[in-house]
Amino acid sequence: FKLDVPGHPAEMSSGFELNHTVNDMVVAEASIGGVIRRLAFLATTADDRELMILDVTNPSAITQIYNPQQNLPGDFDAKSIYLSGGRLFIGRESSVWPDLYVYDITRPEFGAFILGSAEVGAGVIALRATENLAFLTTDKSGEEFQVWDVSDLSSMANLSKLSVSGVFAGGLDLDENLIYI
Repeated sequence: FKLDVPGHPAEMSSGFELNHTVNDMVVAEASIGGVIRRLAFLATTADDRELMILDVTNPSAITQIYNPQQNLPGDFDAKSIYLSGGRLFIGRESSVWPDLYVYDITRPEFGAFILGSAEVGAGVIALRATENLAFLTTDKSGEEFQVWDVSDLSSMANLSKLSVSGVFAGGLDLDENLIYI
């Protein structure tokens, strides 16, 4: 959709058929072969493509530019996604496998490669990250908000788990030194 007139979006294209639900997305520009492209990074319900990357530079000709070389274990869905510099964070439904993954997407034309993963012990509903910290909302009672040290992606560590007044924590955002849940 295009917002030439505020409050009145106009459809630009019929889109791209995924045959899966998109649970979260982030759109960013990236240089591919010296050309600036607009990419959509999608957290989906596809068992073999929890992460999908689409080139949305031309809304009338959206193309999938990458299928992850490594399928994440199990058939658990990606629920949340966040881009921080050249690192793409993916949160998944709770499983016996890791629930938090960090990808290197500095060269998206060659794919996205896992830099690290961690077992959160809960489904990661929303996430945001800085250079050294990841902030998560989860579906685990009493641990709805978590802070993780992501300075060393080979050994990410939980720093704190907090209850959010006994309610389900959903969305999350950061603003300087404030966290909104």
